[in-house]
Amino acid sequence: MQFVAEQDGKLVGFASLFFTFSTMKADKYTVMNDLFVIEQYRDTEVESQRFLECKKYTQENEYVRMSWISAPDNKRAHSFFDKMGGIQENWINYSNL
Repeated sequence: MQFVAEQDGKLVGFASLFFTFSTMKADKYTVMNDLFVIEQYRDTEVESQRFLECKKYTQENEYVRMSWISAPDNKRAHSFFDKMGGIQENWINYSNL
Protein backbone atom coordinates (compact mmCIF):
# COMPACT_ATOMS: atom_id res chain seq x y z
CA MET A 1 0.00 0.00 0.00
CA GLN A 2 1.29 3.46 -0.83
CA PHE A 3 0.54 6.63 1.09
CA VAL A 4 1.51 9.50 -1.18
CA ALA A 5 1.85 13.26 -0.78
CA GLU A 6 1.28 15.66 -3.64
CA GLN A 7 1.81 19.40 -3.88
CA ASP A 8 0.46 21.26 -6.91
CA GLY A 9 -0.12 17.96 -8.70
CA LYS A 10 3.45 16.72 -8.19
CA LEU A 11 4.50 13.74 -6.08
CA VAL A 12 6.64 15.00 -3.18
CA GLY A 13 6.71 11.97 -0.91
CA PHE A 14 5.47 8.49 -0.15
CA ALA A 15 5.46 5.71 2.40
CA SER A 16 5.15 2.02 1.50
CA LEU A 17 3.39 -0.35 3.84
CA PHE A 18 3.71 -4.13 3.46
CA PHE A 19 1.85 -6.85 5.33
CA THR A 20 3.19 -10.02 6.91
CA PHE A 21 2.77 -12.47 9.77
CA SER A 22 5.06 -13.00 12.74
CA THR A 23 5.42 -16.57 13.94
CA MET A 24 7.15 -15.19 17.06
CA LYS A 25 4.13 -13.05 17.95
CA ALA A 26 1.57 -15.34 16.27
CA ASP A 27 -0.09 -12.32 14.73
CA LYS A 28 -0.11 -10.10 11.67
CA TYR A 29 1.95 -6.92 11.45
CA THR A 30 2.91 -4.22 8.97
CA VAL A 31 6.32 -3.24 7.65
CA MET A 32 6.93 0.34 6.59
CA ASN A 33 9.46 -0.44 3.90
CA ASP A 34 9.94 3.08 2.55
CA LEU A 35 9.43 6.58 3.84
CA PHE A 36 10.65 9.23 1.45
CA VAL A 37 9.97 12.91 0.90
CA ILE A 38 11.95 15.26 -1.29
CA GLU A 39 14.46 17.42 0.55
CA GLN A 40 12.38 20.59 0.84
CA TYR A 41 9.55 18.69 2.59
CA ARG A 42 11.68 16.92 5.18
CA ASP A 43 10.95 17.89 8.79
CA THR A 44 7.48 19.09 7.75
CA GLU A 45 3.93 17.83 8.15
CA VAL A 46 4.31 16.11 4.77
CA GLU A 47 6.88 13.73 6.22
CA SER A 48 5.14 13.25 9.57
CA GLN A 49 1.78 12.59 7.91
CA ARG A 50 3.17 9.77 5.75
CA PHE A 51 4.42 8.03 8.89
CA LEU A 52 1.23 8.69 10.83
CA GLU A 53 -0.94 7.36 7.99
CA CYS A 54 0.96 4.07 8.11
CA LYS A 55 0.64 3.93 11.89
CA LYS A 56 -3.09 4.75 11.76
CA TYR A 57 -3.74 2.07 9.13
CA THR A 58 -1.85 -0.46 11.26
CA GLN A 59 -3.89 0.36 14.36
CA GLU A 60 -7.29 0.66 12.68
CA ASN A 61 -6.86 -2.68 10.94
CA GLU A 62 -5.77 -4.43 14.15
CA TYR A 63 -2.24 -5.32 13.19
CA VAL A 64 -0.17 -6.14 16.26
CA ARG A 65 2.64 -3.72 15.33
CA MET A 66 4.37 -1.72 12.63
CA SER A 67 8.07 -2.21 12.07
CA TRP A 68 10.71 -0.54 9.90
CA ILE A 69 14.48 -0.42 9.61
CA SER A 70 16.98 2.36 9.06
CA ALA A 71 20.61 2.28 8.02
CA PRO A 72 22.99 2.58 11.00
CA ASP A 73 24.51 5.79 9.63
CA ASN A 74 21.21 7.51 8.74
CA LYS A 75 21.23 9.85 11.74
CA ARG A 76 18.59 12.12 10.23
CA ALA A 77 16.14 9.21 9.96
CA HIS A 78 16.97 8.10 13.52
CA SER A 79 16.15 11.58 14.80
CA PHE A 80 12.83 11.58 12.91
CA PHE A 81 11.82 8.10 14.12
CA ASP A 82 12.76 8.99 17.70
CA LYS A 83 10.53 12.09 17.42
CA MET A 84 7.68 9.90 16.10
CA GLY A 85 7.88 7.60 19.13
CA GLY A 86 9.85 4.81 17.50
CA ILE A 87 11.61 2.33 19.79
CA GLN A 88 14.95 0.90 18.73
CA GLU A 89 15.09 -2.84 19.14
CA ASN A 90 18.05 -5.13 19.74
CA TRP A 91 17.62 -7.32 16.66
CA ILE A 92 20.41 -7.58 14.11
CA ASN A 93 19.31 -7.67 10.47
CA TYR A 94 21.04 -9.92 7.95
CA SER A 95 20.69 -10.33 4.21
CA ASN A 96 22.22 -12.50 1.52
CA LEU A 97 22.77 -11.09 -1.93
